[in-house]
Amino acid sequence: MSAILKQYAYKPGQSGNITGRPKLPEHLRGIASLTQDEVTKLVSKYARMTREELQAAVASTTTPMVEIAIAAIFAQAAKHGDFARLAFLLDRAIGKVKVVEESDQALQDLAAKSTQELLELVAAKMPLKVG
Repeated sequence: MSAILKQYAYKPGQSGNITGRPKLPEHLRGIASLTQDEVTKLVSKYARMTREELQAAVASTTTPMVEIAIAAIFAQAAKHGDFARLAFLLDRAIGKVKVVEESDQALQDLAAKSTQELLELVAAKMPLKVG
């Protein structure tokens, strides 16, 4: 490291952010304080609405902004068929789907089967209708 850079480098034990994390602006504190349960309730509420109900909620002057944001995401997702938006909301509300544990015996049994055995299992459960 050059002498010029050394004079600007942090000393051992010195923080790079002396003033600490900046405070959240007052107008955003209400949103930051939303609990997981509150978000889940809001997502659930708007997930069950029709397009017309969503549009009415977004257009209403009495709907709180956080609800308008959630309703607008649902409305845009419905309008454009954008499942990434819906996944975003559902991940926030219910969490991401957990991966099945490797210790799950049924999964291990399926993984051990050959392609032919798997095809036979599927054919037995879903017989094809010809004609």
